[in-house]
Amino acid sequence: APGSLAKSPGRQRAYTYEDLGVETQFRYKNASEVATEKEIELFKKEAERAEDGIFKFGNAQKADLVAMGFTPEASKNNGAVKIWSRREPNGVKTWQASCTLPFAASHAWHNIASIPVHASWNSTVLEYYSVAPLEHNTDLTYTAACSDCGGLVSSRDFYIARRVAKRNLPDGRVSFGSGGVSVPVASDQGRPSRTRGWNDVSGFVVIAPPDDAESCSVVWVINSDLRGWVS
Repeated sequence: APGSLAKSPGRQRAYTYEDLGVETQFRYKNASEVATEKEIELFKKEAERAEDGIFKFGNAQKADLVAMGFTPEASKNNGAVKIWSRREPNGVKTWQASCTLPFAASHAWHNIASIPVHASWNSTVLEYYSVAPLEHNTDLTYTAACSDCGGLVSSRDFYIARRVAKRNLPDGRVSFGSGGVSVPVASDQGRPSRTRGWNDVSGFVVIAPPDDAESCSVVWVINSDLRGWVS
């Protein structure tokens, strides 16, 4: 039978950034400075979908992944990183990678979900910042990924409606999630030397075990359509 996913609860109480220990720093105080009212409502709806999706994929155990049509890929780091994938109808793959880290969940979560901190250590991004708040735990973010292969793959950028949340799992574990999906922002139609990519449900889940304060599980979920030519 499937694991924790089958019993996993739905959205719980409305946590704030402060409740979850997430640092925030916004470029704009109000989303209305960069988006229309109609866009903002779409962003909120998509962030809600992202929350459900990131916990669905991030909390999934082996049996859950198989039931959802995922297949195992070659593991990395001598099996320390487990990788699964599923081909979506549009041809893009959803990837799920998980590992155990020798850190307290609060430490890993802070470094992953707090964008000012995340941007300081993640060498794969050129820019990563919160554009504006949307709700108490939801924001519009902008990410520009570095070019790759000596410039053969050009930089991709993304506007993401992101939500951070927490769920208490039936087996006593606590799951923290940061999930987002791409959204269109009419006020920014593109930037020189960057190709606008598109993500479906993507993000991170950090799972704190009930009996070990010095380790945690980190799960990365990504569904990214890079679009355009490679350069």
